[in-house]
Amino acid sequence: MTYGPIIVFDSGIGGLSIYRPLKQALPEENIVYMTDSNHFPYGNKSSQWLTNRFKELAIDFKKLSPKLVVLACNSATTNVITDLRNSLDCPVVGVEPVIKPLANFTHALALMTEVSASSDATKKLLLTYGDHVRVYIPHGLASAIEYNDFEQVQKCIHEIKVIVQEGHIEAIGLSCTHYPLVLKQFEDAMPGFKFIDPSSAVVKEVIRVLESTQI
Repeated sequence: MTYGPIIVFDSGIGGLSIYRPLKQALPEENIVYMTDSNHFPYGNKSSQWLTNRFKELAIDFKKLSPKLVVLACNSATTNVITDLRNSLDCPVVGVEPVIKPLANFTHALALMTEVSASSDATKKLLLTYGDHVRVYIPHGLASAIEYNDFEQVQKCIHEIKVIVQEGHIEAIGLSCTHYPLVLKQFEDAMPGFKFIDPSSAVVKEVIRVLESTQI
């Protein structure tokens, strides 16, 4: 069977935080980056909206006969990954909210979008691994990153820093693929602090799936 590309998909530029390390790890693979910028952001959409939208997107994906699809979006992964897997004939790798690694800390904070935070998948992760992990929605941060609004990015990071200081937070999970794109700004504002970026874990999972399926 002849396979098409590996598709890395996000609503906007956030998935580049996964595309770049994936391309570095698999330089010989044909990896294409796809966005749904006309419908950005996904983080404030309803679960039903995402379900309907991905019925349409699955048709677009199928046209490329992908070898594998990386759903490089926490909002989509937490709401529609099962439906997407059922719609496609190839493996689908998603990016889950950073909960499990945060569970090792007494005081931890997971940054995510509204639709990710309210999803059953996130609630299950919290119940299973760490219901003590605090969830915070930095409203407008993903859009500020998408549209290069540096002032708004700094404002959101300052608000997060206040929460970190008041809550004696030890680690932060970047549970929206946009957030690692401003990791340097996070580190500049909170030097020496522990930030957990799931990108490397997603890359490892893609490699594992490709090897296990021998495609």
